[in-house]
Amino acid sequence: MDNKLSVIIPVYNVEEYLEQCVESVLKQNYSSFEVILVDDGSTDQSGSICDRYAAADNRIRVMHQPNQGHTIARQNGFKVSDGNYVIFIDSDDWIDDGMFEAMMNKAVAEDADIVQCGFRAVRNEMSVVAEIPNEEGLYSKEHLQEKIYPTMIWNKKKHCFGIAPNMWNKIFRRTLIEKYIYQIDSRIRSGEDGLLTYSCFLNAQRFYNLHSCFYNYRSREKSMCRITDDRRLDENHLLFQYYQKWFMLEEVLHKSIDYYVVSQTIMAVKELMKKKSIFQIKKEHPYLRQDSIEWHSIQNLKLRDIKGKKNKLILLGLKL
Repeated sequence: MDNKLSVIIPVYNVEEYLEQCVESVLKQNYSSFEVILVDDGSTDQSGSICDRYAAADNRIRVMHQPNQGHTIARQNGFKVSDGNYVIFIDSDDWIDDGMFEAMMNKAVAEDADIVQCGFRAVRNEMSVVAEIPNEEGLYSKEHLQEKIYPTMIWNKKKHCFGIAPNMWNKIFRRTLIEKYIYQIDSRIRSGEDGLLTYSCFLNAQRFYNLHSCFYNYRSREKSMCRITDDRRLDENHLLFQYYQKWFMLEEVLHKSIDYYVVSQTIMAVKELMKKKSIFQIKKEHPYLRQDSIEWHSIQNLKLRDIKGKKNKLILLGLKL
C-alpha cells in the first residue's frame, strides 16, 4: 500500500514498559501502518505480552528469536516488513498522539527521504525537551551539504550532535534503510544507530526537520551504567573504525568526526579514571597511544576545542 509505515520494535525484557509503548503506537490516528514486534529472547513476560497484542490487533505481527541483540532484531524485523517508510521504536519508550500523521504528512507532501521530530528525555518522572540545533523545514540536497553535513556528527558550538544518531525519532524511506541495515556489525552494542542514521542522511536527497516534540525517550539507570565498564573503550574503538571506513571519505565530516571521537573517548576515560590513572588506561588500551582513529583525532584537536577544565586535562593526558 502506498505510504504505508512499518513500525519495528525490538523487545527484550521490558515487561514493565512494553504495554505503554505498544498502546501509544496503536492509538495513532494515521491510517496505514503495521507493527513488527521482535521478541529478542526475553526471559520475562515480554514475549507473552507481544503475543497477546498480536492476537487482538491484526496490524501487529510478532517474531520470536533467541537473544541476538538490538541490531539483529532490527534486521529481522525489517526483513518481514513491507511499508515504504520505516521507523524503529525502542520498546521502553512511548510516543505522543499524532506523531505518525504529522511525520508521514511531511514525508508525503515534501517527498522527503527522512523526517525527524523532536523528543524529550524522561527519567524519574522528570522530562527535558532536547534541543534541535537545525531550523525547522525542508532541506534539499544542496541545503543538506551546506547546513547539515558539516555539523551532523558533532556540533562544536553546542557540544552536541547536530543530528542525533538515534533512529527512533526519524521516519526513513525504505529504499534508504535497505541499503545499509544489513551492513551494521552486530558486535557493536552502543552507538550503532549512528552508522545507519548518518549513512541514510548522506544518501538522502530531501530531509524534513520537524521541531514538534512527539517522542518520549526513557533514560534508565540500567542502560546508563555501561559507561563505567572497561569494555566501553573497546566497543567505541570498534564503532570508530566503522566511522573511519564509512565516513572519512566525506571531507566535510572530518572535523566533526574528530570532535565526536574525542568527546566519546574523554567521556569513557573520565569514568575509568575513578579507579585507574590515565597512563594505566592508555597502557591497557594501546589504540589510545598508537596509529588509530582515536590517536589521530586526539592529535587533531587542540585543548581550546574542548569544553571544561577536566576534559582539557584528560585530552592533554591522552596527547602525551
